[in-house]
Amino acid sequence: MRQRSRRSSPEILAKIRELAEINPNAAAIRRELAKIYVTEKSLPSERTIRNVVAETRAPEPTDPDAWSPIASDGVDASLVMPVLQAVIAETMGKRWRLTKEQAATIARVRSVASDLAPWNVYVLANAYGASARRGAPPAALDLLVAFAPWRGPRERDLYWQAVEAGAPRLPIVDALLVVPDLFTSPHAPLKITPSGRAQWQVGTPAGKVRKRKAVRNRQTVRRERVRSR
Repeated sequence: MRQRSRRSSPEILAKIRELAEINPNAAAIRRELAKIYVTEKSLPSERTIRNVVAETRAPEPTDPDAWSPIASDGVDASLVMPVLQAVIAETMGKRWRLTKEQAATIARVRSVASDLAPWNVYVLANAYGASARRGAPPAALDLLVAFAPWRGPRERDLYWQAVEAGAPRLPIVDALLVVPDLFTSPHAPLKITPSGRAQWQVGTPAGKVRKRKAVRNRQTVRRERVRSR
């Protein structure tokens, strides 16, 4: 099913996802947003917040489905435990268990991205889980892991060069959650810069605007030439 685009800034949508891990209640999340973004004139409605939470929040583990390091069923517990510690710390104890599926995905992510921060591993694993629940191909996530743009400017540049060549790109919000400084690369197709305390401006870099104008001008010249013949 095609998702409707939302007008909220990527930063606010990312914050909704973070807050949902602590408390999924839409009214509570909106109150927290109002405290954080005091200068924001238009915050997402509770309905929009509920939709964001439903699309992205990882499921709460039930007792039969909860993962345990003692009975890890082939999952390397040493890869998962630092992530579980980060989850408990980041959510202030509201999240203290993982599902078996989460733990297995976290172990796989850490095996190929050992230098990614534990909380970001959790976010990335949840993104894989959400992709699987929607039946969407994980190609954009796989590309992110392959280029590891969290490692530095060179990796971010190579990642965006691959995207510009036609490789799949993650949605802005997912990218900000996994790699907060991903859009600092000069090769990024979008420029995201903080504006004031709460707002983000998303636009195309000036060089790309000039390139598009040049292409349009060339096309106009060609059409004029055809008409004059």
